[in-house]
Amino acid sequence: MSSYANSLRFAISRNFLNSHCENAALIKQEGKEDLFYGFELGNEVWGIKTGDAHFTPAQAAKDYALLRKELDEIFGEGKMKILTLSGNWEYVFMTEFIEKFSDWDGVAWHWYPLGAGRSDEVIPNVNDENFTLTEIRERLELVNLWQRQHGRDKELWMGETGGAFNSGQNTTTNRFMSHRWYLDQLGIFAQYRHDAYCRQTLIGGNYGLLQRSEKVNAINPDFWGTVLFNSLMGRYVHEVKHSGDEKLHIYAHKNDENQFVLLAINFNREKSVQIEAINGLADLHVVVWEMTSPDDQSSTVILNGNELPKANTVDITEMWEAKNLPVKIAAKSYAFIRVVLN
Repeated sequence: MSSYANSLRFAISRNFLNSHCENAALIKQEGKEDLFYGFELGNEVWGIKTGDAHFTPAQAAKDYALLRKELDEIFGEGKMKILTLSGNWEYVFMTEFIEKFSDWDGVAWHWYPLGAGRSDEVIPNVNDENFTLTEIRERLELVNLWQRQHGRDKELWMGETGGAFNSGQNTTTNRFMSHRWYLDQLGIFAQYRHDAYCRQTLIGGNYGLLQRSEKVNAINPDFWGTVLFNSLMGRYVHEVKHSGDEKLHIYAHKNDENQFVLLAINFNREKSVQIEAINGLADLHVVVWEMTSPDDQSSTVILNGNELPKANTVDITEMWEAKNLPVKIAAKSYAFIRVVLN
């Protein structure tokens, strides 16, 4: 029985690999390789915590080595990147795996920390300002520990998350309130040296950035948060300390124009909060993108007083409002704030 199980696993793994290589060859043949960043091998099949296959580090080393060989032959040596794991974070698995094979570029791990979409714990977790600072931070510290000890040259990716697994939770992960887990995690994952964060999904289920209903795609609120975070925050991440309300989470990046941009998320469900000074300066000019909604579980998003469309996109990066400090962040809302340099 054990021998049969091992043979079956090997056959499944070979099918994954053959499929990947056939797709890679087709991509090269069609001249589309510039559209692709890299390849993953399988989905949630490695280690003991994810799926049913539970392939070992030794098996992973063999398969990824063969994938590297095939990709180098198709695209040229080292031209196409390889992302590994593609499942729940496993420190022991990744440590054994990298000791056996290390010619790959990054770890794309998966996590749905809010729990099952049908769970009654999803909304309390979304609303809890301490959830990211405890549950999320502890896992990220383990990932960073592994990187420092074993993979300093490897990229870190959140390869798949939609907050709650099994297609999210309707009226939660596809409504305005979803920003409290999603943008908070974008901020803290950047702090913990992650190079990319992949949202599950663009279209589908109740955790997509777009909602498909009766063959019509509608824009979910997190779509707009994604656009602003990606467009405004910049690549250079800074540590933030503030002396205000603990229900206010603030993240700070610096963009290529040397401008500081803050993401401020107000978890307080009753009271607005004010940002009165930045770096000790209270007389700063800023531009603000304040995002609110008439109801926490509404799909309507209001940017600086303007309701955003649900059926088509607009360039919201130009819909800023110039202000002087202090800036008020309404209850259950968030804002991006860019410091204007004199």
